[in-house]
Amino acid sequence: MSSSAISGMPTGLEQSFSRLTTRLFLITLFRGLGRWLTWMAIVLTVVLLSDALFQWGVGVRTVLFWGTPTLGLILLGKFVAWPLRRSLSTAEKATLIDLHYPELRERLTSTVEFCDPSLPEEYKGSEVMRNMVVSETLGKLPQVDVVKSLPSDQMQKAVLFATVS
Repeated sequence: MSSSAISGMPTGLEQSFSRLTTRLFLITLFRGLGRWLTWMAIVLTVVLLSDALFQWGVGVRTVLFWGTPTLGLILLGKFVAWPLRRSLSTAEKATLIDLHYPELRERLTSTVEFCDPSLPEEYKGSEVMRNMVVSETLGKLPQVDVVKSLPSDQMQKAVLFATVS
């Protein structure tokens, strides 16, 4: 969903999705950096051990000298830049929240879809029912911590592995 769809949402929802987007960015960033640091520690260990064990010549050492940072940049792109480039639509973020809080009964996803200006009005149902769903969603929103709907266990593992490495 485009950013124009966000502008049609009530203010409380906009703030919640803004917090969720920030949390998603930080989880993706730290998970990627953790994975990158772990792989770089492994690569540097292999390079240094192989050089110590085999006493490589100047040509192989030159390849290792330039290949290691090149591989580091490639891995940085794979683990950090590429995942940060991808983004979830507002409807996908609403679905994540709805899955984490089943008591919402998919009201948040429905509210986001009702606020989507790209959908024709005849697909959205009656305006009375839409207003009821939106008001119920806004009523339940203060009870929901949208930031907790994103699991951070994979990020924590990646950072732990990087620290150990």
